[in-house]
Amino acid sequence: MARVAKAWTKSYDPALRVRAGDPLTPGQLDDEHPGWRWCTDATGLGDWLPDALVDIPSDIPTDTDAPPARAIDDFDTTELTVAEGDTVEITARRLGWSFCRTPDGAAGWVPDECLATS
Repeated sequence: MARVAKAWTKSYDPALRVRAGDPLTPGQLDDEHPGWRWCTDATGLGDWLPDALVDIPSDIPTDTDAPPARAIDDFDTTELTVAEGDTVEITARRLGWSFCRTPDGAAGWVPDECLATS
């Protein structure tokens, strides 16, 4: 269990949910949170994905309609809005973020800097 030391409000709604093999259009890497890349799905919805989950071929053919990248694994970018003092269960960690679940069952990613695990 962890206590929320600093409130966090989700940044993007709706969240981007990708499945392994989904086509993606990759964008820039995140300067603030290293290891994350902006990606857009086939519907035009964009959000930050772990760069390691984005397969960008080095030899993208320019004369086809093939997507420039694909998701390597399933990922859901849902963020969790939390208030200072809330208690959450951390179920996964990735690149400075923790996937948390509240006692009432709400779940999503929260920046590690907002959590006190002691």
